[in-house]
Amino acid sequence: MGPGELLGETGFLDATPTVARFCAYTDCMIYRIDKADLEPWLAEHPELIGALAGLAKFRAKARAAMLEAKPVVADANGFLGWLRKNVRRFEVTRGQGPDDKKR
Repeated sequence: MGPGELLGETGFLDATPTVARFCAYTDCMIYRIDKADLEPWLAEHPELIGALAGLAKFRAKARAAMLEAKPVVADANGFLGWLRKNVRRFEVTRGQGPDDKKR
């Protein structure tokens, strides 16, 4: 999602509540438009229903593609393989520090 994007189109088209959750990583301004307020405008511009349906279809295909994608298998000779073999070398034993409470 980015500037100028909309969300909730599927719920609007299906007349169902949106079940997705959204989280913004930066400050943003969000406008909530009730369906009752939008319906007269859509009646004057019916092509917008087609645009919303096209967006919903595009996003559904993108979600399906992500769910069907096969995970990448890590190369046993790559960095993660090396780290698995050598992790013990990096273990640190911790002594009594100023933040530790005496028991």
